Amino acid sequence: MKLEPDRREQYQEKIIEAYLRQGKFDESLKLIEDLVRDFPNSAHARAIRGSMRLAKEPQAGLEDLRFAVRAAPDNGIFRYTLGEAERNSGTTKDAEIQLTEAVNRLPEETFPKLSLGAVYLATKNYGRAFQLALQVLAADPNSVGAGQIRATVWLEMNLFREARSEIERIEKIAPHDPETLRLRARLELAEGKAREAEATLRKLHKEYPDDPRNLRGLVNLYSAQGRGHDATVLLKEEVNAAPDRLDLRLMLSEVALRSGDLSLAAEHAQYVAQKKSGSADSWAALGRVLYHRGQYPEAEQHFRKSLAMDKENLSANLHLGSILAHSGRLKESIPLLDQALRQSPDEVTALNNIAFALVETGGDLERALGFAQRAVARAPHDTSINDTLGWVYLKKKLYSEAVTVFRKNAEKEPANPTWRYHLALAMIGLGNKDAARVELQAALKSKPSSREKTEIEELLARSGT
Repeated sequence: MKLEPDRREQYQEKIIEAYLRQGKFDESLKLIEDLVRDFPNSAHARAIRGSMRLAKEPQAGLEDLRFAVRAAPDNGIFRYTLGEAERNSGTTKDAEIQLTEAVNRLPEETFPKLSLGAVYLATKNYGRAFQLALQVLAADPNSVGAGQIRATVWLEMNLFREARSEIERIEKIAPHDPETLRLRARLELAEGKAREAEATLRKLHKEYPDDPRNLRGLVNLYSAQGRGHDATVLLKEEVNAAPDRLDLRLMLSEVALRSGDLSLAAEHAQYVAQKKSGSADSWAALGRVLYHRGQYPEAEQHFRKSLAMDKENLSANLHLGSILAHSGRLKESIPLLDQALRQSPDEVTALNNIAFALVETGGDLERALGFAQRAVARAPHDTSINDTLGWVYLKKKLYSEAVTVFRKNAEKEPANPTWRYHLALAMIGLGNKDAARVELQAALKSKPSSREKTEIEELLARSGT
């Protein structure tokens, strides 16, 4: 019997699904490869292969899923699967787009709403996350996922009584759910009950040892308490117990770097790089060590190796963008910092650097202003961050706003010549030359860099201030 092409494709898909249900992954993968070879433009075949490739070949899996969505844009399941894959890879903006489309195409289903709610939580869009949770709870009052979103929003808003009530409610529905227990640990920590939070996280780690989030929760708790040594000891014990767990070695490298033990950080990052023949994460980890040693050219090489393997690696984009920005390659830094912010919208360093780069390369000043304002909102007491905001105001000729920002910096750190110089520039913009002269002379007395000294002297001579 010879099957027609369409029926043959459907028949093979059913065999693949049957194999997957039986746990025969290798047989399924071989069949799907044959199916894609025979039907290269089949959205279903590419979607199935993409889902199967995500675990071991995430980038290849994403490409298959993107193809499926382009070929069948009205398929809500394809949109949802791609959105989840984008979310897991850290590309939250792309995940939001796909999951929004999935919600629109599957209005009666709750699972796309829960995934989109998780994206909104990651991007701190708490109002939208809360609304989606309410929609799900209206359809299913016992939805644990929606309750977790609602509890998370209340935690973020410091509404601890409401958060506790919601956590206790969903614990009655699913008393052993690990995500609910992680929320309880967050609440305990927020309420100053560090001992209880630690006990909860240790219980989670004991029951779910393969889930790195529980161990990371413990490590972050120790770090928040200034117990870096305890975090390092804990991770060393974990690595000794499971030496082949490369994720644990990368975590130890990260903690060692944070505590200033660059040798230990390098040792475990190099181990992972050798074992995995150089993975994107291991190259990025080695790059971070070199970055903190001040070996920027070498760090740049490692971050570029990381991005060659995974162009969306957050650490590589963030650190390489910073290296390029600080070395004057501002235009080259912008797409890297943009990518980092798509994955992690609250990275203050990236927000600050991209704002400055846009201003200095003739980019969109409105966009630069938005980035600078977001950076200041997250680091309101950092004078360097505030200086970037003032610089954007200055370039937009919003001199009054610039004066306000630069004056605060100068009052906070009066011996800093840069702040006095920038304040003088804003005052000149307002036409207040006498006040500007005072600031310029104060800047000269504060030992500015040779470049700033020349600029200040030229400004005094040229403008008659």
